[in-house]
Amino acid sequence: MNSPTSAGLLRFGSCEVLPGKRLLRVHGQAVELHGRAFDVLLTLLEANGQVVSKDELMQAVWAGRIVEENTLEAQISLLRKALGAERAAIRTVSGRGYQLSAHAEQPSPRDNLFIPASVSRLIGRESALAALEDSIRQQRLVTLIGPGGIGKTRLALACARNLGSLFSDRVCLADLAPLSTDEFLVPTLAAALGLAPASGSASLEQIAASLIGQRILLVLDNCEHLVEAAATAVETLLVCNRSLQVLATSREALRIEGEHLFRVAALEVPAADADPHAVQAASAVQLFEARLEHGHSPLDAVPMAVELKARICRRLDGIPLAIELAAAQVTSLGLRVVAERLENQLDLLAGGNRSALPRQQTLRATLDWSFNLLADNERLLLRRLGVFAGAFGLEAALAVGVSAELSADAVVKGIANLVAKSLLALQHDPSSVKYRLLEVTRSYANEKLREYGETAATHRLHALYLLEVFSSAAPLWEFGASPRGVVCEELQEDLREALRWTLDEQRATALGIDLTIAALSFWLQRSQVNECLLSANRALAHLASPELFERKVMKLKAVRGKALLYTGATDETREAFLHTLAIAERLADHDHQALAIWGLWAHGYLNGPYQQNLRIAEDFLQHAKQQPNAGDEWVALRMIALSRLCLGQLHDARSGLEDVMRAYPDELRQRHILRYAYDQKAVALCALAYTLWLQGFPDQAAKALKEAELQAASTGHLASRWHVLTMSTCPIALLTGGVAALARPSQRLLEARSWHQLGAHSIGAGQFWGGEFWSGLYHLWQGDPQAYDSIISPALERLGRVRHASYLAPYTSALCTLLAQRERPSEALRLIQIAIAHASNADDQSALPELLRCHGDLLLNAGNADGEALLLRARQIARQHQMKSWELRATTSLARLWGKQGQSARANEELSSLLASFTEGFDSADFEAARHVLKALG
Repeated sequence: MNSPTSAGLLRFGSCEVLPGKRLLRVHGQAVELHGRAFDVLLTLLEANGQVVSKDELMQAVWAGRIVEENTLEAQISLLRKALGAERAAIRTVSGRGYQLSAHAEQPSPRDNLFIPASVSRLIGRESALAALEDSIRQQRLVTLIGPGGIGKTRLALACARNLGSLFSDRVCLADLAPLSTDEFLVPTLAAALGLAPASGSASLEQIAASLIGQRILLVLDNCEHLVEAAATAVETLLVCNRSLQVLATSREALRIEGEHLFRVAALEVPAADADPHAVQAASAVQLFEARLEHGHSPLDAVPMAVELKARICRRLDGIPLAIELAAAQVTSLGLRVVAERLENQLDLLAGGNRSALPRQQTLRATLDWSFNLLADNERLLLRRLGVFAGAFGLEAALAVGVSAELSADAVVKGIANLVAKSLLALQHDPSSVKYRLLEVTRSYANEKLREYGETAATHRLHALYLLEVFSSAAPLWEFGASPRGVVCEELQEDLREALRWTLDEQRATALGIDLTIAALSFWLQRSQVNECLLSANRALAHLASPELFERKVMKLKAVRGKALLYTGATDETREAFLHTLAIAERLADHDHQALAIWGLWAHGYLNGPYQQNLRIAEDFLQHAKQQPNAGDEWVALRMIALSRLCLGQLHDARSGLEDVMRAYPDELRQRHILRYAYDQKAVALCALAYTLWLQGFPDQAAKALKEAELQAASTGHLASRWHVLTMSTCPIALLTGGVAALARPSQRLLEARSWHQLGAHSIGAGQFWGGEFWSGLYHLWQGDPQAYDSIISPALERLGRVRHASYLAPYTSALCTLLAQRERPSEALRLIQIAIAHASNADDQSALPELLRCHGDLLLNAGNADGEALLLRARQIARQHQMKSWELRATTSLARLWGKQGQSARANEELSSLLASFTEGFDSADFEAARHVLKALG
């Protein structure tokens, strides 16, 4: 047993031990205890209450040396003296040895730690760890720099674990090693920070802002290949969030303001003339011994064995990775052969890149040496496995490994051998075993792949394997989870890498296009719409002759249009569906005709005009009747009902929505979610809630909203949950409780970014369905003078024409009212006039009464008598369409005006009569406003 070391705090009785700093505290006071006595204490602590024999203690503390028993007794005496009142904790067990009677208390795991647990103790880094902890306490950005294999990651993670108590909210890891480009840097950071990927257009500023006030330590690992993007990201996060700290690892500095560089040195190696005790004390040798699979034997302490260990560690310059690779070979080859072969190979391959650091040259030599020790079959397999960007299973290894040169049995055997030789790491998942190459080993394997001229062939096998996985999963996503869904999720980074190789590097564009098409359903099922959109655009750009591949173009255009609906219903969205429809009609493809017609309707629902949109919905119904097995008639009924709602035909809209809710077959749910973007029952319930509110049933509307939220949650579909929040939860809260009622719903929208996967690969949280404009309205109401210019206006600009969607009428009126109250009446009038013009052109009867009422109030407040005519028109339209809630608002405004004009009796009569016709909603904000006016009228 080596002298025990541990980075964490250990306790027994009233004593605390910090092994990394070699510090003992008794009753909170530091006590002087050095050298062997401290090592004896650590050895007894590691025994965790078990008796440690005298021989075991002497071997642990004086490994490789012959000492007398009285030397041990002297150190025990020093230890007891240092413990003072706690000296009884060290018990002498007659004839057996010594025992620490009070067990060491390990700190309990903290729920704020989102970093991997330590699988082995950190060796030889006590002083470095203590210094690094001090740096983190004083600096907001510390970058560990050093060559590959030096142990930067392990040191960073050990430090993060030790300092977990300083960061009350989150200690997390973002590993950049799997990323080949900076395209997915932001979602990786978002996931690590608990936001898991934020939005396709979400900025780093938005990510940082969402975490303001939280004490977070972010470990940003393996920055060197993305150093510029990583530097920009870190600088932005630190500037935008003063409570965030970053601990980065990189082979070079990030070179940004405030960066504190911490150079990670190699482990201590013994001098050529060191005595055995000095050799055993060297941290490089301690690591080497700890990694020997056969453990310790009596021969390890003999002079020859000690010298061989020293030679190996010196030759490897104390680089931890190189030492571990060498130790892995000792079991099969023995110390002498390892030392000799290592010497020969280093001499042979010393002429590497002269501009590289010596340790980098040594590491390369170590990898060369390990590679050349493998059998030919193992070398070939290792090279091919380098194509995987992340963890992979045996099936994947067989897909790229089996060939004329390698049988399936040879691949299976080779995997086992590579694991045994520590060139392949095991990763145990709950349901399977996965393998992963260390990043430096993967880079080396890819270099060898290029050297042997096997890159193209192996990447092609890799892409073909992914094509088979995603193609076999695609038809089953419509039924919910696919049997291969877990495999698809695990291979996401490989999918990105394969598409980069096939399409970005144009190595196999036809294969890349097919792979993109195979993955479309996967991305949509997981609501990773932005990644789906980017990939579809890329594939379309590589179709050199679209007319020759119309079916592929049709599939890509259809999904592109669907993805664009999530990020903004622009003319580009409509064009994508028109293109899809034209091809689908030529090919007589019913499914894509239906999808294209639905897409054109969805674009119209967000933009108008609504008479035309109703005709599109009716066309969809006729088309659905031709293929009754698809179940699209239920989707058509919902589409027609929503179109009628926008046209103010509330009775027909409600009837159609209730029919959908009553008879919609549950078995169609998953199919329709994938095909038509959202859960149909959840969307129908949202529309029903709005319809009920317009009809004057706010309590029933709230009940329908609750059912919509439960329905969406039950699907597990992120986009459906997001839809309910934006298109029903927030609007209904605003309608029933006023702006004050947005406090919680708008916060829920912002919190929704932390939903698993919702973010940069997801549904465009910062573009279309973002919560910013809702939360901005609440902040404006609270009195934030910057809320409009800094939050609301940019968010509305991103919404484009969709800001005038029918369901957003109450938002527009509330915003304009607040702007007028905040001394910005001209801006309020400008916005309301634009909204009215859009609603008039779109024939949006469900929005017009409220927009006209708001405009009338704004004019009257500005001293313009024309406002009364607008209020009368608003009431007339509301009555015409039996929109009692809009009628109540317009009548309340009129009653307030008439009271000022001396027509109190008229005002009282009309408002009282209307209030008496309501059967519910008496606690709503509108009822409260009406009662206030009646009270003022006397």
